[in-house]
Amino acid sequence: MPGFRHDRTQGTSKGWLLQITKRRIADALRKRYRDGEGHRADPDDPAVEAKTAGLSDAQDRELAGLWEKE
Repeated sequence: MPGFRHDRTQGTSKGWLLQITKRRIADALRKRYRDGEGHRADPDDPAVEAKTAGLSDAQDRELAGLWEKE
């Protein structure tokens, strides 16, 4: 990425990755919902944000393991 310029006002890499991850989880849940296997999810739903905001390192690793399993 030779022309890349980091702009801190746009947010952090960690924040971007978290947002991408939440959206991918929501996409997977939406697919399950369409297939009749689950409930509808919205990545911007405050409940989703609340569940992912305060994860400990152990919980984060557990979530990563579940993500890989899926």
